[in-house]
Amino acid sequence: MRALTFRILRKLDALRPPAPRRAPPVLESMARGAASAMRGLARSLILESTNPPPWRRALHAATLAPALAVWLAPMFVYARRYGALEMEGESLSGQRTTCRIPDLVPTYVYLFGLWEPDITAFVRRRLEPGDTFVDVGANVGFLTLEAASRVGPRGRVVAFEPAPRLFAALVDAVRRNGWSQIVEARRCAVAAVRGRVALHAGPDHNLALTTTVPRPGLAHEGDVDAVPLDEMVAEEPRPAIRLIKIDVEGAETEVLSGMRRLVEAARQDLEIVVELTPAWWPAGSKSPEEVLRPLLEAGFFAYEIENDYFPWRYLWPNAVGAPKRLRRAIKGSTERIDLVFSRIDADEL
Repeated sequence: MRALTFRILRKLDALRPPAPRRAPPVLESMARGAASAMRGLARSLILESTNPPPWRRALHAATLAPALAVWLAPMFVYARRYGALEMEGESLSGQRTTCRIPDLVPTYVYLFGLWEPDITAFVRRRLEPGDTFVDVGANVGFLTLEAASRVGPRGRVVAFEPAPRLFAALVDAVRRNGWSQIVEARRCAVAAVRGRVALHAGPDHNLALTTTVPRPGLAHEGDVDAVPLDEMVAEEPRPAIRLIKIDVEGAETEVLSGMRRLVEAARQDLEIVVELTPAWWPAGSKSPEEVLRPLLEAGFFAYEIENDYFPWRYLWPNAVGAPKRLRRAIKGSTERIDLVFSRIDADEL
C-alpha cells in the first residue's frame, strides 16, 4: 500500500496549477464552511483508546473515507483556481498553525491535529526538559512545535528547512506559539559539506516533496545554502542533542555523510529517526547497507518504526507501536522505510 501511495504522489508531481486569482467572497466563505465541517467530522471520529477493536476502526474509517473524498475533490479544484485555502488549525496538543489546504501535511494537521502518529509519539516519549532536538526537514514545523513543548525553556530545538514557503510557515508557527526563545529556525539544507545546492519544489498539493535531489516533475526553485550537521559540534562544549529527525525526500545520504563527527561527540543516548527513500537516491549512490554502516559501526542498532499516511490511520492516534528491531535487508530500489537508530540493544524500543 505504501508503494502504491508513493507511485500516485509521483504521478501527481507533474501537475502544477496556473497562477491563482482571488476567490469570490461567497465561494471562499463556502469553502471555509466546508473545511470546518470536514474537520468537525474528522475530530468526532477520533478514537481515544490505545487499542480500539478492529470493527470500530473499520466503522470509523468507512465513515471518513467517502466524506473526505467528496470534500477533497472540490478543494483541489478551488486551490488550482484560487490558491490554497488558509485555515486556522490546532494540533491535539494545542499548538496553533495556519494550515494551507489541500497541501498534505497542513491538511492532516488541520483535520486530525496530528502528523505521523507513531513518529510523533516516539519523539514525545524520548524528549525530556532540557534536551536538544534537531529537526532536519522541518516542513511547516509540526514536530518542531511538539519538541519545543517537551524540552521546555531549558531545552533547545534547531529546525532546518530550505523551502521558502515552508520556512515562512515554520517561523510563523514558532512565533505564534511562543517558542521563539527555544526554537532556532535555519533556512538552509543539510548536506555532506558546506556549499550551495539546488532546490526542487514539490507540487502545491504536497510541498513536503521539496528536495535537493532532482526528480521528474519537480521544478527548480533556486539554490540555497547547505551545511553539514558536523558544524553543530562547535556550537556547545558537549552537545546536548538527544534526538535528531531526518526527513529530506531522498537527500538522506548527504545528511548522514555530514554528521559523523557530531555522532562521535554526542551523548551516548543520542537517537536518530530517519526516513530512507533509496528509490529517490541519485544514480550511483551507495546501497542502503553501505550508507548506514557508519552508524552501525558507531554502536547503533536499527529499528523500524511504523509510518502510515492513509487518513483513516489518524483516527486512532494513540494506538502506536514501539519501533521493532530491523532484522531484514532493505529493498533499496523500491522501499521507503522509517528507521530509529539507538545504542540500546533490544527487540524493541
